[in-house]
Amino acid sequence: MTKPPAFPGQVEFPPNHRGRACPARSTGSACGVRFHIFFSGFAVIGLGLAAQRVLASAEATNLLVGALTLGGALVIGGLFSLKMKWHGIAGAGVVALMGFARGLGNIPDLVNLWAGDRSRGGAPLIELGVTLICLMLVLRTAAALMRERARRLTDDG
Repeated sequence: MTKPPAFPGQVEFPPNHRGRACPARSTGSACGVRFHIFFSGFAVIGLGLAAQRVLASAEATNLLVGALTLGGALVIGGLFSLKMKWHGIAGAGVVALMGFARGLGNIPDLVNLWAGDRSRGGAPLIELGVTLICLMLVLRTAAALMRERARRLTDDG
C-alpha cells in the first residue's frame, strides 16, 4: 500500500519510475516515440541540407524548403509532446502521415531514376529517404496510440 502524498498536489511516482520523466527501460512507451519524433525531424532537416549540398539546382532549394517545413513541424510536435504527451505525439503522427502521402507521389520519379533517367539527379533518392522516415514514424505513432488506448481500456474497466 502506498502512503499518501506529503502535501496536496505532490506527484507520487510508482516505485519503478524513480521520478524521471520517462521510465528507465521504456521500449514501447511514449518516451521512445518522442525520441523517434525528434530524431525523424532532425533527420529530415539533415536530408534537406544534404540535398542543398549535393544537388545544384532549383530542385535543391525546393527540397530544402520542404525538409525544413516537414522536419520543423515534427520537431515542434516533439516539443509539444513534452507538455501534452499524446497531443504532441498524435500531431507529429499526422504530420508524418502527410509527409508519407506526399512522398508516395514521388514513386514515378524513382522508377524513372532506376530506368536510367537522371534528369532530376539524386532528388528521388532523397525524397525516398524522407518518405521512409515518415512511414516509420507513422507506424511507430500508430502503435503507441493503440497501446495507450488498450491501456486506458484496461485501467478504466
